[in-house]
Amino acid sequence: MRYLSRHLAPQALRSLAIAALAGAFAAASSPALTVLRQHDLERLYSLPSLVGTAPERPTWSRDSGRLAYLWNDAGYPTRDVWVLDVRSGEPAERWTRFAEEMPDLAAGEGDGSVGLAELLARDRAQQEPGVVAIAWHPDGERLVASRGGGLWLIGAPTSGPPRRLATPTPVSQAEFSADGEWLAFLHRGDLWALPVAGLDAGAQAVRVSGLAGDGVAVASFRWAPRGAALALLEEDARRVTQRHLADLLPEDPTLRPVRRAFPGEAAPLHRVAITALAVRDPVAGAEIGVPELGPLQWLDLHHPELEPGDRELGHGDAGAAHLAELRSLGRPGQVLSYDWSADGRHLAVDTSDLYAKDRRVFVADVDSGATRMVWRDADAENESFYFWRIAWSRAAGEEPGGAQRLYLLSDRADDYHVYSLAPDGSEVRRLTAPAAGESWAVSELHPTPHGLHFVANAPNGEQRQLFRVRDGAPTRPERLSERPGTYAPTLSPNGWFAALLHSSDLQPPELWLSTLRFLRDADRVPRERRITHSPHEHFDEYLWVAPRYVSFESHVDGATLHGRLLLPPGFDPEAPGVGDPDAPKLPAILGSVYTDSVRNQWGGRNAHPTWGLDQYLLQQGYVLLNVDVRGSWGRGREFRRGIRLDYGGMDIEDLESGVRYLAGLGYVDMERVGIWGSSYGGLMTAMSLFRKPGLYAAGIAGAPATNVRHALTGQMAVMMEPADQPAAYDDSSPVLHAGGLGDPLMIVHGMRDWVVLYRDSVELVQRLLLAGRDVELVTLPDAGHGWDAEGLAQTRFAFRRMVDFFSRHLEPSPIRGPDTVEAMIAPTSDAASPDPQ
Repeated sequence: MRYLSRHLAPQALRSLAIAALAGAFAAASSPALTVLRQHDLERLYSLPSLVGTAPERPTWSRDSGRLAYLWNDAGYPTRDVWVLDVRSGEPAERWTRFAEEMPDLAAGEGDGSVGLAELLARDRAQQEPGVVAIAWHPDGERLVASRGGGLWLIGAPTSGPPRRLATPTPVSQAEFSADGEWLAFLHRGDLWALPVAGLDAGAQAVRVSGLAGDGVAVASFRWAPRGAALALLEEDARRVTQRHLADLLPEDPTLRPVRRAFPGEAAPLHRVAITALAVRDPVAGAEIGVPELGPLQWLDLHHPELEPGDRELGHGDAGAAHLAELRSLGRPGQVLSYDWSADGRHLAVDTSDLYAKDRRVFVADVDSGATRMVWRDADAENESFYFWRIAWSRAAGEEPGGAQRLYLLSDRADDYHVYSLAPDGSEVRRLTAPAAGESWAVSELHPTPHGLHFVANAPNGEQRQLFRVRDGAPTRPERLSERPGTYAPTLSPNGWFAALLHSSDLQPPELWLSTLRFLRDADRVPRERRITHSPHEHFDEYLWVAPRYVSFESHVDGATLHGRLLLPPGFDPEAPGVGDPDAPKLPAILGSVYTDSVRNQWGGRNAHPTWGLDQYLLQQGYVLLNVDVRGSWGRGREFRRGIRLDYGGMDIEDLESGVRYLAGLGYVDMERVGIWGSSYGGLMTAMSLFRKPGLYAAGIAGAPATNVRHALTGQMAVMMEPADQPAAYDDSSPVLHAGGLGDPLMIVHGMRDWVVLYRDSVELVQRLLLAGRDVELVTLPDAGHGWDAEGLAQTRFAFRRMVDFFSRHLEPSPIRGPDTVEAMIAPTSDAASPDPQ
C-alpha cells in the first residue's frame, strides 16, 4: 500500500478504501470489481475535461465580504461568474449562465461538404472562454464582467439577467475608481470611461485619453486608492519594425502585418503619466455629466547624462549608443510595473534598461510631480527582469502623512528577497533571508493591513507556498499555506482572507479559501476550505502517477541539479533483479525541457498541457525526467545567471547530466533516450541533437527558437546587443550548427507564431535538406506559439504525431496498468515497495 499511497491521487485513495470495504462485505456470489481505466489521448484531450476547468480570476468585493471567481463546473472551457459569501459559510452561487447559451460543443466535426471557414468557426466555438474578467461594482452587490469583447452588468440571480453596457468592442481592463464614480476601460489603445450613475440608465461610454494612434497605445492604467486619480502607461511602437506573417488558410492567402523587433532593433518606448477623471459640464438636458481626463503629468524617469558606469555594465558600442538615444528622448528602457501608495500621494515606477543590467525604481510625488530615484540595482552579470516586483505597504492606520513603506524584490545580495524602504529611499531594511543551510527565494508580494504576504519556494525548491512577515519584526516568516504544491493567492482588502488557487502533483487546480485572522480563539477552524471541485466524475478511475524529486551533480562543474522523475505505473525500481545487466531496460524521455520545470503542481511545468501526455507516455513504458537547468529561478542567483551569453551551452550540459543520472539508475536503456521541448526548450532540443550526436536517440523541437538573432528584444537581458556580442549570438543559434545532426529530429511549428517565427523552422529544414540530413516537419496552419494549447483538435493531432515519432525511434513496450482496484491492492512486501514521498 505504500507504493499505492504515493502514486494515486487522494480522491482515488478514498475511492480505493471504500471499494475495499465494499468488496469485503459483498456477497460471494456476485463480487464487485472497481475497474481502472487506461489512459487514452483522445479522452485526455476532449470535452468535458477529465481534470475539469481550472477556476480563475478570484476577485474580492471592497468590504472583503464576497469573493467572485470564474469557473465551469461541468469541465467545459466557457466560464461563468460564481460568487461566495465568505461570511455566511454557504456554498458559492452561480451568477451567470453564459455557458448554457453555447452550442453543443461535443458536435464540432463536420463532413467534407462543410467549408473550411465553418470548420474553423466550430473549432473556435469549442474554445469559447466565456467571462474573462470581472470587477466589483462599488455597491458590492453587482459586478461588471468582460465577455465576448463587451461589458455586462450582472447581479445575483434574483436581480434579473445580465445586461450589456453601452461600450465599444473589444474592451479590456475594466475597473472602477476608488471613489465609486467611474468605470474605466481600454479600447483600441485609448482610455474610455462611463459614469457609474449612468450604468443603469444606459449611458454611453466616452473616450477620454485620445492618445491612440498608429503604433501608440495606452497599455494599462491603475486607479489611485483614493478619489479619481489614475496613472497610465503609454507604449509607443512607431519605431518598431513591421513584419508580415503568411496566412495560407483563406482562399486568397494574405500577409498579416505585426510590429516585431529583433534584438538590436528599436524597441517600444514607454512613459507614465498621472492624471484624474472629472465631470465636464453636463450636456444640455442631460442628467449625467460627461467624463473628462485632466492634464497628463508625464513623469521624469530618466537620467540625461551618459554615466561612466555604463561601460562597466557590459555595454558595448551598440548598447551605449542605444542608452544615449533613450536619454535624449527622455525615456527609460522599459517600464516593468507601477504601484500607488495606500494614501494616493506617491506612485512608484519600476524601470530597467533593455538588458536588465540597470534597474531603477522611482517614486513620484503626486502633488508636485517631482520624481526621485529611490533604488538602483546595477549589475553587469544580471540576466533577467522577470522577477522584479514592487508593492506599497498597506499597514493598518496608514493615513495621509503617515509612515508608509515600499517593498521590492531584489537579488542584489543573493537570490530574490524582500527589501523595505521609505518613500524617499531611506531606511532600507531587508525583510526576508534564508537561515543557515537554507536556500529559497521570493516570487510574489501581497501587502495587507496585517503584514506582508509573499510566495516563496520553501520548504522545497519545487513548491510555492504562502508566507507572512511583519515589517520591522525580528521574527521568521510564518507559513500560512497548508498543503504541498503551488499556491497563487489573492488577498482580501482587509487581510483577513486569502483566495488560493492551488494545485499539486496529484491535484488539478482548485480554489480554496483561507482564513488568516480570527476574532477569538474559539473561532479557529482549519485554515483552508475547498471551494471548487473541478475533476470529472471519472477522474478517480484513472491511475495518476506521482513524481519523485531527485538531485544529482553536474558532470561539468559539480553543481547540484534538481530533477522531477516519473516511473511507469507498476514499475518498482527496488524489486529484486531490477538494474541487473541482463534485466530488461526502459526507454526514457527528457521533457518538456525548459527552465523552472521541476515544479510540484498539476502537470509539472504547466506552460504546456502535458499533464495527460506524460501519463500516457508513462503507460507506454517510458521513464520521464525534467531538469532545472541553468537559468532556472529559485535555485540561487549564480545558478540562474549561469545561462548568460550561453543559450545552448551550460543548459544542455545540465540536460546531459540528467541523462547520466538516468544511466546510473540501472534500469534505463541508454540507447533509447529521447528529448523534447518547445520555444526555448525547442532550442535546447535542437542544440542537444546538433552538438551531442548519439546522446539522444530522437528529439522533438516545438516552435524552436533556432535563430537567437530573431528572438524578442527581452532576450537581450541574456544575450546583450547582437552587434556587441556577435560570436555569442552565432554560438547560441542552432540553425548555424545544423550540420551536426545525426539522430532523428521532428519539428512542430504553427504558422501564426509571431514569437518564434515559422520561417525560422522553414530555414532550418531547408538547411538540413541541403546538408543531406533527415528531418520531419509537422506544420500547424492555424497555430500560434502555444501550439499545444490552442484547441483540442490541434492538441490531439500534435500529441499523436509526437507519440508516434517516439514510438518509432524509442520502441517502448506499453504497460497495461492493473485492470481493477483489487489488483492494485494485492499484498506487496515492504521490501519491494519504495518509501512514500
